[in-house]
Amino acid sequence: MVNYIFFIYAGLAVELLVSLTASPANLIFYFESEVLIMFDLTTLQLISTFKRLSDLFSLGVVPFSEVLDDEGLCLVYDDSEPVNTGDSNSNSYRIVLDKCVDENHHDIVSYYEMFGAEFYLVHEYDKESDSIDEYICVHFDNSDSVVIIDENGWYFVE
Repeated sequence: MVNYIFFIYAGLAVELLVSLTASPANLIFYFESEVLIMFDLTTLQLISTFKRLSDLFSLGVVPFSEVLDDEGLCLVYDDSEPVNTGDSNSNSYRIVLDKCVDENHHDIVSYYEMFGAEFYLVHEYDKESDSIDEYICVHFDNSDSVVIIDENGWYFVE
């Protein structure tokens, strides 16, 4: 089964071909009948996750201990147990994906850990400005590359 989706990219009409018969399903970008790039669905899900985390980051960052209900859009991190990353100038915390907070519960259901990647909120002390820099760091299994996410978007660091 093949589905076509049309969208505008950089002011140009682009045809997105979704092949659901391949394993894994592949997405192929066509522009003027030439194949530009091939992605699998996992890649697109990961990019979507980066975008969502950047959007949540821009709405605010809240420690889980201060969350009062399940409503509200912001980035929530587990402040109960910092993660040891070996950097003495920063503290890292796991990012909450799903939570249950109501009159009977105050529980973390799951964390952002997917696609062979671990997601951490980093609080890093900047000596020059005597302030705390805050960003999300994504570590991948079997890679030295990381992705940094903040309110401005996401980018790779090697």
